[in-house]
Amino acid sequence: MQNKLDAFFRNWFRSLKEKYHLNLTNKDSYAEIYSTQVTKGKFIFSVLTALLLVFVLAFCLISFTPIKRIVPGFESDEMHQELVSMKKKLIGMEFEIAGKLDYAAHLDSIFDMINADGTISIETNLDTTTVLENYLKPTNKPENQEVSLYNYHFFQPIKGIVSQKFNVKEKHFGIDIVSKKNETIKAALSGKVIVASWTLEEGNVIGVQHQDNLISFYKHNSVLLKRIGDLVKAGEVIAIVGNSGELSTGPHLHFEIWQNGTPLNPLDVISFN
Repeated sequence: MQNKLDAFFRNWFRSLKEKYHLNLTNKDSYAEIYSTQVTKGKFIFSVLTALLLVFVLAFCLISFTPIKRIVPGFESDEMHQELVSMKKKLIGMEFEIAGKLDYAAHLDSIFDMINADGTISIETNLDTTTVLENYLKPTNKPENQEVSLYNYHFFQPIKGIVSQKFNVKEKHFGIDIVSKKNETIKAALSGKVIVASWTLEEGNVIGVQHQDNLISFYKHNSVLLKRIGDLVKAGEVIAIVGNSGELSTGPHLHFEIWQNGTPLNPLDVISFN
């Protein structure tokens, strides 16, 4: 087999050296116009060289002359600059729209804070202490107008064991619930998120405003899944249990319920098994 291949290439290289007579003759007068002798190898080399020159010439014409503008899909410098400018304008419009939506959401929250008598019942973007001290003052409703918490069905915010109970004397205005790692935290009642921030002592805190001036707080979370102004339904996931804040000594949820500026014992309305 090897001998046949060697013989083939020897014959092919030998054929490249064979001379041929190239003759150009006028068809009508049969007069010889051009005549030369050329080898097969030289002819092939000349054809390949001509094709390469044509390719280089076509490339130069398309790349460095106005001809390139007629090539489909070509992007001119002017078109490129226009596209860049349009993209910048689009990005600017997206930021402007996002800012207006955020502004509208805050306006909506502010309008919701205004009571029928013109007073403000809640303030967004404040930490827990400021909200409770400044805006949830105890009301002077007659006893027969007080709303019973037993009219509500409170969802259990998280499954776990109560490690520390409600104790006003020790300024522990809620309960601590130890649960599994990465356990989801659910809203106890439907409402609107009024606090969603991080504090040095309480870590990631989320607070939800409910009807009848009820507020529930969920503290020491690892992740907050809702933002200020979001509407949440009872039982909807709003955060992930964590160990954030200087007052936390381990992964758990600190859960509080307040009404009219007064802390309530969550164990009075929710059963934790």
